[in-house]
Amino acid sequence: MSNVVGEAIFRHRKKIGMTQDQFGAKFHVSGPAIFKFEKGYVRPSLEVWLKIAGDIKIPRTHAVLMWLKDRLPDEFSSLIDLKKDVLVSESVNAYKPKYQHIDYTKYKTPEAVRKQAAKDKTLPRGLLALFKDKKLWETVKPDGEEVNFCRDAYQTVGAGTRHLFLEAIAVFRRFKTGRR
Repeated sequence: MSNVVGEAIFRHRKKIGMTQDQFGAKFHVSGPAIFKFEKGYVRPSLEVWLKIAGDIKIPRTHAVLMWLKDRLPDEFSSLIDLKKDVLVSESVNAYKPKYQHIDYTKYKTPEAVRKQAAKDKTLPRGLLALFKDKKLWETVKPDGEEVNFCRDAYQTVGAGTRHLFLEAIAVFRRFKTGRR
């Protein structure tokens, strides 16, 4: 994440020759808080930041955009253009994911699923490990729906392990069949 707010605070504080404690007292925050703002460890509240930005003579709109940009993940911070003080518009169709996900339900046999999955870079490492472990694969043989479920449900939380994916497939199968 960016730290445009912290960098602005640091530059201004140095320019006016104040210590972090002196600068913080001006805005009713501690010196250590100013240190954390400058380093990007902590983000100031919007209220505090707007007071500091006013002191720096940063226009209110620009200050709000800077504050927002610092809070967005890197993939979204590019939607704020601070040079133009605007949110960058994008059409609904402009967003394309880094990878196009494969729909594994179109593969009819477990072997076809395994063959395709072995070269799929979008799958979590733990799920790929399941495909590479031939003995385990032969025991479980997940179908396309199960692979899609594991990829979509667990990809955002981490790589996982093959055993965690085995458990996920078992739970999915119980829900699918209605058994407890």
